[in-house]
Amino acid sequence: MSIKTCRKDIIVIVIIILIFGLKVSANAEKVRLRYSLDKDVLKIVLQTETDKFVNDANIISSYTLLKIEFPDEFILQVSQSDTDVFYYHQKDNNLYIKTKGLKKVKVNKLTSPPRIVLNIYLYTDETIRRGILPAVIIKKIKKIVIDPGHGGRDYGIYTPSFTEKKITLKIATSLQKTFKEKKVFLTRTDDRYVSIMNRIFYIRKKKPDLMISIHMNMSKQAVIYTDVERKPNNEEIYMLSYSQHQYIKYSKGIGRLIGETLMKKLHIKVLYKYLPLPILSYISSPAIIVELPSADFFDYNPQNINKIAKAIVEAINKYEKEF
Repeated sequence: MSIKTCRKDIIVIVIIILIFGLKVSANAEKVRLRYSLDKDVLKIVLQTETDKFVNDANIISSYTLLKIEFPDEFILQVSQSDTDVFYYHQKDNNLYIKTKGLKKVKVNKLTSPPRIVLNIYLYTDETIRRGILPAVIIKKIKKIVIDPGHGGRDYGIYTPSFTEKKITLKIATSLQKTFKEKKVFLTRTDDRYVSIMNRIFYIRKKKPDLMISIHMNMSKQAVIYTDVERKPNNEEIYMLSYSQHQYIKYSKGIGRLIGETLMKKLHIKVLYKYLPLPILSYISSPAIIVELPSADFFDYNPQNINKIAKAIVEAINKYEKEF
C-alpha cells in the first residue's frame, strides 16, 4: 500500500469521525445554566429541553461538591459570566458544581419549562473568613461504629502466642453485644483485610455519633489517641482531612472518660496522645483510638475482654449523664 493511499484512508477515517461526532452533538440535549445569589443562598437553574432529561437526572451532594448525572450527553450553555461563588465543569454525562461554603442543598425538579432548581445554602462570608463552622453539639450517642484494627493479611502485632487482629475482633464483638440500647456497627466482622480508606468510607457512610478504633501496643499500658487540634484556614475547613475539626473537643472528652474507666476497672496505666491519623481526622464524629496493652502483659481471656467492653460502655453512659 502506498503512502498516498494510507493518507487518503486516514483522511476518510477522520472525516467519518468528525461527521459522526457532529451528529452526536446535534442530538445532544441542550442544558442552559443560570444562577443568582441572594445573601447566603445560591440558586442555580439547569433548564433542559425535555422533561425526561430532568426526571432521569441524579443529583449527588458531597461536602463542597454537587454532581448532576444526566441520562445522556448534553451541551452546556452558560449565558452569564463566570463567578467566584462557584465553579463548574462538564465531563461525559456529568456536570460538577463546586462551591466553597456549601451548607446544604435543596433540589426541585420542575416542568414548563423542564428544569432542575438547586437552592444551595452557604455559610456566610464572616463564618468562612474566620475559618470556623457552626457549633456541633453531641448530647446522645445513639449510633456507634467499632473498628477492630487489622485483619486478614494484616496481622498487627504478632507473636507466637497471640495476634493483634484476633484480639481486637473479640473485643469489638464483645462491645457490640454490651451496647444494648445503641446501634453498633463493625468495620469488619471476621478475619478479613479492610484498607484504611475503606474503613473510613464505611464509617462516614454510617454517620455515627461515635467511632472507636481498637488496637494494641507492645507495652503494659493503654493509650488513648485523638486527632491533633489544628486551626484550619478558609479553604482547609472543607477538606476531608479536616472533618474532625468540629468534633475534637468531644473526642478528647469521651477519650478521657474511657481512659479513666479502663484505668479504674483494669488497674492499668493510661496515656493520652494526639496524632493526625486518617482514621481520626477524616471522621465527621467524635473519633477515638483505644490502644490496649500487649497480650504479653495482659490476659485477654473472655472475662477480661468482657471487662474492657463494660468499662467502655460505662464511660459512654457517664458522658451522656454528665453532658
